[in-house]
Amino acid sequence: GVEHNYTNVRSVSGINNVMHRIVRTDASNTELFLVQFDSSVGLGQLVDGQVKYIRITNLDDTNLLRCNARSTSKVVSFQLAAGETIIFNNGKVEGRADTTISGITYTDIDAIGVQGRNSTDAGPAAVDVEIFVASTQS
Repeated sequence: GVEHNYTNVRSVSGINNVMHRIVRTDASNTELFLVQFDSSVGLGQLVDGQVKYIRITNLDDTNLLRCNARSTSKVVSFQLAAGETIIFNNGKVEGRADTTISGITYTDIDAIGVQGRNSTDAGPAAVDVEIFVASTQS
């Protein structure tokens, strides 16, 4: 019953490219790739090392969203409940099949994809997804 208000502002200089989209996943197990990373600019493609902020929000009021960050040899998947958001401040990822934290080596994210899931994660669902990206690429 106690209201808590906090403000956290992060300023990033050099941002000159912004991408903002709202897309819908289909009601199948197909992964929808929101962005891909490479060494050059292309349609839906961002330049490695130049992305400074990625925000992905599940706009659905009931269903879940799987958010998958992929590298060439790894995938890390996050579950976003209805209305939840995930933020990436860089394009690095590490996925482990065990619980050790020694020897972690981060690799570049090659793509970020999403899958809509029903509220119990038992099957696919159509989900509206918002993505916002800020980068320094020109």
